[in-house]
Amino acid sequence: MKMSVSILSIILGLFNERGGPKIQDISTMPSSTERGTDCCEIVENANSIILTWDTQGKIMYMNKFGQQFFGYTSDELVGKSIIGKILPEMSRPGKSSADMIKDILKNPEQYVSNDADENIKKSGERVRLLWSNKVIRNRKGDIVKIISVGNVPKEYL
Repeated sequence: MKMSVSILSIILGLFNERGGPKIQDISTMPSSTERGTDCCEIVENANSIILTWDTQGKIMYMNKFGQQFFGYTSDELVGKSIIGKILPEMSRPGKSSADMIKDILKNPEQYVSNDADENIKKSGERVRLLWSNKVIRNRKGDIVKIISVGNVPKEYL
């Protein structure tokens, strides 16, 4: 999947909001081809999970770090529901992951940066990750996908 410069800017903003090291926006580079290549390199080699998913909760993309962390290949993730793959049925006490997804779509501003959520690896190991989310809208204002950046606490690395 090609990653556009605007998506990279969103990812960098979410990463910087979480208190990560400040990363320079590379959009001032002279060549759009170089920018595109650099964007893909940054996304693929980030030490954070970068995930895009649609409004049905289906995974559209996960970077290499995320795939390795969760123990899946791209083929095992793309097109599959995030529930049961990386989210357990119940994400928080008394709240199902399906309800949380609906709430993210209904109230995205409440999920820009949130507390640690429980996730599940392919091995079944449960881990708590810090997620930042950004909804992407079409020209009509409808949500078309969500970009989520997951930061992995050091104890899981």
